[in-house]
Amino acid sequence: MAIRAMIQPVAIGLVVGAALTAIIGFNWGGWISSGKANEIATQKSSLAVAEVLTPYCVAAALADPNYASLFDTMKAGTSYDRKAIVTKAGWATPMGATDPIAALADSCQRKLTEAV
Repeated sequence: MAIRAMIQPVAIGLVVGAALTAIIGFNWGGWISSGKANEIATQKSSLAVAEVLTPYCVAAALADPNYASLFDTMKAGTSYDRKAIVTKAGWATPMGATDPIAALADSCQRKLTEAV
């Protein structure tokens, strides 16, 4: 009977301890779930690709015969408008790709208009 009476407090202690460890670990201990880790990795890799390809995008923009008129439109617009112009002009679509890269379009429009 003595062992049976000790099992309940031990079991409650284990459950409460595990719950507190998880709460503390995820909130203040820096733990993250695998889904969150994948999300962060995807964001960082997208930004890294955009950083590497930004000079390509800027060169493509400067080589475009319509650049001067598009640049005037970009200067007058918001960052959202500038990103749409870069995307529509095809400057954020790397050679061999079929779709533009959103992070690249954003990085490219900032680089093109940073001196404005």
